[in-house]
Amino acid sequence: MIKATAKRKSIMNIRMINVLTLVMALAFLNILLSPAILLAHEDEVSPSEEEIKGRHEEHITRPETEEEHHKTTAELGHKLHPIHTAFESRISGWLTAIAQGTEGSKDNRGRKNDMAEGSLSMDLFYEATLNGSGRFLFHLDAQQGTGLTNIPPLFVAPNGNPTGPNNDIESFVNDTPHLDEAWYETTFTDGRLTLTLGQLDPTVYFDTNNYANNERYQFIANAFGNNPVIEFGGTGNFYGSGFRLTYFPSEFADITVGAIEGDGDYKEMFDRPFVIAEVDLKPKLGGKDGNYRIYAWQNSLPHYKKDGDGNIAFVTAVGNPSVNPPTDQIGDKNTGFGMSLDQVLTDALGIWGRLGTQDGDVSQFDRHVSAGLQLSGGDFNRPEDILGVGVALNMISDAYKKAAGLDSNELYAEAYYNIAVREGFHVTPDIQYIANPGGDDSRDAFFVYGVRAGVMF
Repeated sequence: MIKATAKRKSIMNIRMINVLTLVMALAFLNILLSPAILLAHEDEVSPSEEEIKGRHEEHITRPETEEEHHKTTAELGHKLHPIHTAFESRISGWLTAIAQGTEGSKDNRGRKNDMAEGSLSMDLFYEATLNGSGRFLFHLDAQQGTGLTNIPPLFVAPNGNPTGPNNDIESFVNDTPHLDEAWYETTFTDGRLTLTLGQLDPTVYFDTNNYANNERYQFIANAFGNNPVIEFGGTGNFYGSGFRLTYFPSEFADITVGAIEGDGDYKEMFDRPFVIAEVDLKPKLGGKDGNYRIYAWQNSLPHYKKDGDGNIAFVTAVGNPSVNPPTDQIGDKNTGFGMSLDQVLTDALGIWGRLGTQDGDVSQFDRHVSAGLQLSGGDFNRPEDILGVGVALNMISDAYKKAAGLDSNELYAEAYYNIAVREGFHVTPDIQYIANPGGDDSRDAFFVYGVRAGVMF
């Protein structure tokens, strides 16, 4: 027992050393790149301390373009602090801890099954410009804890992603750093065309939403982070090799297309991709900003489908690639379309919504609709605080009804209050309500209560 404990401590120490070494390497890289970038501007006079302070103040106060806002909020999870932009390179990150428990959860025999679990994740970003030609981003992710695992089974998407209560949980469960993103980005035609190549996260560019998109400071439940009927390509965590191309014809619209490897394993990269196209309309309604995104997509990986008798293999195969059903149940693609909108109503209030569909022959649920609102705390002298409320309905597919003998839609509701304790540190009490989990109306509805603490640096 002592030897086993010592061995576990040794492994943990080694992994911690690996993480610290990686952080130090990125910091060293930042130091090395800084002089190189400064030499590229050697004709310029070195700025004084007052000039640097003035530039930092300008960075804080000047309005962002839509593209800049998208990069600094949807991608990195928060607006970067001015110190991160010094010398045209920056290191930033998030440390997120989530603790959740259930109330009213029961097991298969109807016995009370409530318990509490937690998770801890760290996201580390290194970003640098490349002499004005473009920019490079490197994103690492490490995680501890599996979150709630004792809750009743929920709907599972064809890619194995469940509609669970913690969107911060990744499919890997260890403290070893994982490469999420590594890409190069450049612009053409006076900034009207932006190309990004490399290891991407497609949720950064598609189905985004200003009020329901980031599990680090908005909704925690998976149903509100992105539309769950989109079978994004890449790994089970949606990371994969590919590209995105965005065209900005005017300030009121942009068009984005992208392609990501279907399963993220870098094999047969061009044979079965996930492809998507989105139009983002940005009208000024009553002088207030709005975003209305419409998209269509296709995932070309082989999918399981039911046979004429609703074979039970369909039930076990959806979301479980290890199952091998009859060969005549393999070969379907998955396609779908949807929309995501957010609209500012007042300086403190905004509303949002999503809807979408996917192929019901290869999925447990084929339609999704969600909506909600976000209210800032400015009216009660808490301008940095955020209150969010959302409701979502995942609708069971006809094929799954027949195969599983179920006939209900999964209902989600969530409310959170993000408290800005101090700059860079947020605490968020959160409560969720789930009815008809996995489309099973014989299961009791239950609550998930929790709290999230996040530190940005």
